[in-house]
Amino acid sequence: MGASVNPSSIELKLDDQAALTLVLPDGVEHHDVQTIRCFPLTDPDRYLSICDGHGRELICVVEPSQLTETSRLVLAEHRKQREFQPIVEKIHRIEHGPNAVTWTVDTDRGPHTIVVKSDDDVRRLADRQFLVIDAHGIRFRIPDSSRLDAAGRHLLERYL
Repeated sequence: MGASVNPSSIELKLDDQAALTLVLPDGVEHHDVQTIRCFPLTDPDRYLSICDGHGRELICVVEPSQLTETSRLVLAEHRKQREFQPIVEKIHRIEHGPNAVTWTVDTDRGPHTIVVKSDDDVRRLADRQFLVIDAHGIRFRIPDSSRLDAAGRHLLERYL
């Protein structure tokens, strides 16, 4: 695992192709790095791992809010481009097949069919929050299951 550093001592910048570069306090640059949210996923504004192209952690930023303003803006732009997490607003049906489970839902980005490989890909995060990971690795969030209609809550009960 990489070191934890003072966030204000590093710099994040985007190159011409929108790839993220990390500049460490000693001036060493790491190009084409990736950011990964660390656990708990219920606290998305803390604990950010910055990894090299092979997935090895270079540093862990405990408080990304302490990055310089420029680095915070770069990080926000990078995450906006890389993180696609539609919000499930309504569950129409969940059909169990021999090799997968198919969810028919409405999201904040429109109607969608989610194919889930196993029950392990539906994760309860905290209280009424759920994360549904489809067969392609796309993460769909249910931020508050109590906001679903009664039929949707009933379908989700299996995963409680």
